[in-house]
Amino acid sequence: MALCSSSSSSSSCEKTWIVHGILAGTAIAAAIGARAYLGRSRKFRSRVVGIIPARYASSRFEGKPLVQILGKPMIQRTWERSKLASTLDHVVVATDDERIADCCRGFGADVIMTSESCRNGTERCNEALEKLEKEYDVVVNIQGDEPLIEPEIIDGVVKALQVAPDAVFSTAVTSLKPEDGLDPNRVKCVVDNRGYAIYFSRGLIPYNKSGGVNLDFPYMLHLGIQSFDSKFLKVYSELQPTPLQLEEDLEQLKVLENGYKMKVIKVDHEAHGVDTPEDVEKIESLMRFSSVGMCSESDALIKTYVPSPRSDELIGSVNLKVPSITVDDWDSLVLESKVTVMIMFTATWCGSCGQMSLILDQLDSDYRGSFKFYTVDVINDQFIADQYSVRDLPTTIIFKDGEKYSFFHWTSFSEEIERTRRAIPVTLWTCLESLYLCLTVMCLLSYYFFFVDFLLLISQFFFYTKILLTLDVTGEIQDRI
Repeated sequence: MALCSSSSSSSSCEKTWIVHGILAGTAIAAAIGARAYLGRSRKFRSRVVGIIPARYASSRFEGKPLVQILGKPMIQRTWERSKLASTLDHVVVATDDERIADCCRGFGADVIMTSESCRNGTERCNEALEKLEKEYDVVVNIQGDEPLIEPEIIDGVVKALQVAPDAVFSTAVTSLKPEDGLDPNRVKCVVDNRGYAIYFSRGLIPYNKSGGVNLDFPYMLHLGIQSFDSKFLKVYSELQPTPLQLEEDLEQLKVLENGYKMKVIKVDHEAHGVDTPEDVEKIESLMRFSSVGMCSESDALIKTYVPSPRSDELIGSVNLKVPSITVDDWDSLVLESKVTVMIMFTATWCGSCGQMSLILDQLDSDYRGSFKFYTVDVINDQFIADQYSVRDLPTTIIFKDGEKYSFFHWTSFSEEIERTRRAIPVTLWTCLESLYLCLTVMCLLSYYFFFVDFLLLISQFFFYTKILLTLDVTGEIQDRI
């Protein structure tokens, strides 16, 4: 039956299309408004670069970035740890020394050469930012002498700045050991009730009448990582040195003295920076202890582990055979893989590890060809586990384009399956396509069943919304996958 079957209904038909036009315009306006609003909230300080300033000259430890720590230069270990941070879009090394630059290029890092006139790491970061080809909203200053920096701390300071629009700077603190209370090389910090910095000092703050360290007070130690709003970073370099900054020799004080706000997060982390040659041995001992300690625990558990006679029955029938991977083929199979890779860190004593097989079998069936699975035995390849901070079993890490994408423990199967699925190229755009196709079919059928007005309105709304949100949706999916 025709939509307008007679001349007498032409006026009514025109009114109908006018109404539809108005409704379509309303849908377009609503979609544009939603896009603008969501775009601002999602993209606020979203482009993040990590910069590792490194200089060769040092009064206490010349050539410190190139010192070997268990077979690798310290700058490489810091760079590798930084690359694990999920919030960083890019990580570069900023230096004025060709020896450091050559070393960094040798292990694959991007290097920005800066001038020798930079007075501190922040100024070096600002100069490097100006030379980068892409624009970034947030710059993270990562100290090159922190080879054990936790990626989660990097993510923490970035997210703290992203959710605090009134702050231009964010940093992290941890608990101060009583024996470090009077050490001027340990920078202390005090914050207000909202988590904003009040002051930094090389002296003990707060300072009590007794003149000593109060063992019951929660003093805070400043960690050498900080993130800046990129626009403020340019302003910072133009600010003149301030009296407190010069007296304490702390660049953070220039920010506070000029009235800017600084967000502070507290983390559970034991600082292990390298300031002197003696610190290298301490760092290596800590790294060796991590490996030896986990292997010793594994050996003890293996000796006491008794498989259940119902293990096969509980785990069920599994079709997927997950190959194991070693450090020898790690680069070729994981870091250079063109598809998403999921690595499971397991051990023979880990009883719950076998239960993951059912989940992996399902994932392999759903995403065959777009996802690869491997296992790593932490006993035989402890080095890989240490490199990616694997402390509990079973642990799974997803790698995309050679970089860590997701890190989780299999404590809640349903929740983690969903997180895993979000790493696979099944997009919201596909859902919109299906929805629009369904509505189009319904609309065509409605002509026959006289439900034009209602269903045509719905179809128009989704049609225009789909067109206007195309760029945002595809961009969001690209961020996810």
